[in-house]
Amino acid sequence: MDTKYRSEKPDTKLKMDVGWGSLPLLPLGCVLDHLSMEDALAASSTCRHWRNAILVFARQRDLLKLEVKNLEKSLFLTRLFKKNTRRLHIYIDTTGQELDTFMKCILPLFFETMSLNELAFIGPSYASRYYTPTAELKRIIVESLIFKHRHSLQRLILLGCEMATPKNDNDRFVHKHLEQYSRPPLSFSTVPSLDDTILTRRNVELMMFSTLQNIVIDYEYLSPGTIDTLTQLPHLSLLTLNIGHKQEIPRLEWPPQSLKVAINIISVPAHRFYEIMKQVLVEDLQLVSLKVMFCKTFHIPLLSYISRLYKRTLQELVWVDAPADTNAPSHRIVEPKSEDMCVNHILLLCWQCVHLRRLVIHGYWLWQYDVAGMLRLRRSLEHFDVSAVYGRQDQYGFCGSNVMRVLASDNLAVLDNEYVRKINKDIEFKWVPSAYAELPRALKRGASPKDRADYIAYEMTKSPLLQSV
Repeated sequence: MDTKYRSEKPDTKLKMDVGWGSLPLLPLGCVLDHLSMEDALAASSTCRHWRNAILVFARQRDLLKLEVKNLEKSLFLTRLFKKNTRRLHIYIDTTGQELDTFMKCILPLFFETMSLNELAFIGPSYASRYYTPTAELKRIIVESLIFKHRHSLQRLILLGCEMATPKNDNDRFVHKHLEQYSRPPLSFSTVPSLDDTILTRRNVELMMFSTLQNIVIDYEYLSPGTIDTLTQLPHLSLLTLNIGHKQEIPRLEWPPQSLKVAINIISVPAHRFYEIMKQVLVEDLQLVSLKVMFCKTFHIPLLSYISRLYKRTLQELVWVDAPADTNAPSHRIVEPKSEDMCVNHILLLCWQCVHLRRLVIHGYWLWQYDVAGMLRLRRSLEHFDVSAVYGRQDQYGFCGSNVMRVLASDNLAVLDNEYVRKINKDIEFKWVPSAYAELPRALKRGASPKDRADYIAYEMTKSPLLQSV
């Protein structure tokens, strides 16, 4: 046999390199598609092959978060993911020239998005511990974007920001797509009007085929004229109102059979809850959801009040806090205390609110037999989430029917599997208790204002009434 062409050493070049750097694009794209936005950006800087995989397969990001303060990163992300973004959250962490640049140079690029389902603006007051001015959005740009996506947009969120009255028509010409969609029949008044607080009344009348189902705004921007304008939207079924500790709370008379309403109480001190009960939670309100977030109190009088007044309409109750930044036992009992030590008002609410579908409580201890009672009393529940359940009634001292706050040093142990199995035998859905490690960062010790803003934005998108959004 002629061995003339036989190689003495095996040809290593013919061997396939199976390292991460040479994986085929399809499986690599499937792996990278599960990364968070920050991790995907880090992966794109690893090598050209990974960058190509992200550009080809990871463009369909369901949720895109942009920060106004970081203009270069926001512009890069927008160019990368704008085509297939479905949910856009914009964190306005600065005002002034940077916000003006973002509104004129980056936001108009989303006129090229194929189908935008959710648009959210989160103002600086939700992401900072300190006083910050309200962010003013450029009305012509934002409303034109809403009009462009009127056949797909289902939720609009305005937190800590307002739609500014335009001074002139100059904003129409900052981008070619904006010039196309902002021209007549759309029109914008240069005179402030209560009817145009959220959306311009004359433009709403042009949106008869709009798919907008849910609008989230701060309570201070609500007026009878605003309600009258929003009721012109044909598919609007839920109006979500946020009440913060810096806001005034005027009384508003609701027209009979008006919109269904969700109330979010955010970082409000305990002494203002009575004002909210008197001014906001009025008899004609069609309240379907109440969320109390980061108020450092479990207000029993409010709980008792809503279980009496809204027992036929309430479908969702969320009450969450991070653990208290103290280990002092005196901070475990929250104020105000219950006047009737023999009545458990959480159980009473579960019994009276016949349409309750979602119940979430974090940051407060619940007795294991109370948890079992909640689930067995209210068979309509579809989602139940608690993270602090104790076994012995005297584990933290006798507190009667009062709720106890979770402290920084408390150990939130995983519930016994047999206890969970027994409860699941008697309810309509499978309940899986939340472990402390799995909670969002906003509900853990040392949470930052940005963490809380993320959780608030997350809760704005959770509603048993709007599962399709």
